[in-house]
Amino acid sequence: MNRRIADASRPGVVSALGTVACACIAVLAAPAAFAHSPSSGFAEPPVPAIGTRTVADAELLVTRPRTAPCTVSLFADQEFAGFTPVALSYAPPPGCPGPWAKVVLQADYQVTAGRQFDRTAVINLGGVNVYFGTTMEPGSATPRAWHVERDVTDMSALLASAQAGEAILGNVVNSTYTGRIFGSASLVFYPPGRDDPPAAAPQSVMPLAPSLTALSPNNPTLAKTVVLPRNVERLALDVIAQSQASDEFWYTCVPDADAGVLQSCGGGAFREVEVAIDGTPAGVAPVFPWIYTGGIDPRLWTPVPGVQTLNFEPSRIDLTPFAGQLDDGQPHTLTLQVFGAQDNFSVTGTLLAWRDSGAPVLSGAVTQNTLAAPVVHVDDSGLVVDGSNASGRVTVSSRRDYRIAGTLLTSHGPVTTIVDQKMKFANTQDFAITDTAYSQQIGQRTDVHTAVTTLDHRGASVRTTHASYPLTVVYAQTLSGNAVVVDTTISQERKVETRVDGPHGESRTTKSDELVTPHATTSYDQTTGAATSVSSSSRQRVRVEDSRLGCYDRTIVVTANAVSAVKDRCEDSQH
Repeated sequence: MNRRIADASRPGVVSALGTVACACIAVLAAPAAFAHSPSSGFAEPPVPAIGTRTVADAELLVTRPRTAPCTVSLFADQEFAGFTPVALSYAPPPGCPGPWAKVVLQADYQVTAGRQFDRTAVINLGGVNVYFGTTMEPGSATPRAWHVERDVTDMSALLASAQAGEAILGNVVNSTYTGRIFGSASLVFYPPGRDDPPAAAPQSVMPLAPSLTALSPNNPTLAKTVVLPRNVERLALDVIAQSQASDEFWYTCVPDADAGVLQSCGGGAFREVEVAIDGTPAGVAPVFPWIYTGGIDPRLWTPVPGVQTLNFEPSRIDLTPFAGQLDDGQPHTLTLQVFGAQDNFSVTGTLLAWRDSGAPVLSGAVTQNTLAAPVVHVDDSGLVVDGSNASGRVTVSSRRDYRIAGTLLTSHGPVTTIVDQKMKFANTQDFAITDTAYSQQIGQRTDVHTAVTTLDHRGASVRTTHASYPLTVVYAQTLSGNAVVVDTTISQERKVETRVDGPHGESRTTKSDELVTPHATTSYDQTTGAATSVSSSSRQRVRVEDSRLGCYDRTIVVTANAVSAVKDRCEDSQH
């Protein structure tokens, strides 16, 4: 039995693990009030009401200063139909000049009841990405509305002047796909105050491309040649790599030789973002396994979406060791690629440069660089194939440890920056395929430990980050009479711990852990493809601990695609 089965919620669309995209349920709701918790320094999302079938998400919002803000609208009640980007015209807030303490992008999207795919939503200003995420899918009788925020304070230099921009959200509306998508977005500027000093934002903000770039085997690299100011003392690159098309479910992919019998995508299951400067490896970032609301089985993701599904967070690659090399006033080429990309990754890259106000020209050099191409180990020796039947295990792994260091002569003395990174990736897939059943169990984990050490006249400052992305997918499809039964269980988690130690003993620690664990069992009529019965449940827990702001811990429980319980708790507070 081929595991690709018809999904009646999407006429003409076939769905299965690695190919599913959409099913539907959802209700338009006005954006709720978003405010700081009285028991912590976090900006908590509204508590969803019991019975909510629209959108329920425990992910934190952006904390705000206490100063009175100025707001600039980017677009309001804009319908997105077709695939032509909506042109934007931005101007700085009058009477509210920078430098600002914080700048926040906030947006509200909604989709009407009907049938519709999940869609990609992007906002760019001056070519710089200020929002990137995907949309919820509606239900035949249930619309949905959701709110997203992103801290864009580091874009302040760009936002200090007028910019042309675009809002991207391609959507098809016709007699079959009837869900209409609308959105509003604005930038909120917070002036400095007594307790909110001006942000130490970069003075240069440069996109690697004017909009999204699709990377594929035919277009594997995004390249940008830049001439930087000659006094750059700190440098970083923010990247987002969104898996699309055949790469959407990259964590389910297997070696090319096994793809046919395993009815899966090829190319293996290892992906990462790689950055080079003038052809020399300069940094890497993992690809987070985002799952969109049509992914695998759409009934898994209502009303709670997957981790960061609606609002992707960029990965920041510290390029400061290369500042001396790039301060020579000459053109240099930055390239970005996704290792292992088979079909389509939509990527953005924003180069951020902080300048030394005390010197017009700095000099320096890279003193050590052990970063090399990844070594990927593949083992399918445990796979047993008998005609169209197959069983056994396929594993893919990669591990490396590297250091990049550079020294820069600044107006405040020599500064040495050392980037140490340890990366470990493992993907294990167990298959059992017969004429009447298909089973695929995926266990994947990405671990990245990064330490950035700065040595200057004050001493040593160290920023350490440990990120871990465990993912489990258990998918089983069986044929029983005229019914096809699909059972899916997922555990998707994102854990990040950051510690900053200053040169005088000061420190700050932040820990965040978001876990979403949905389960769905759906029976289909094999003749018509219509779903004849559905059973689903989900649980989302978001816990954040900050040594200054306190603790936030919320769990949302979903039964039959409706919120059945919400628990707020922190062992170390009254929350």
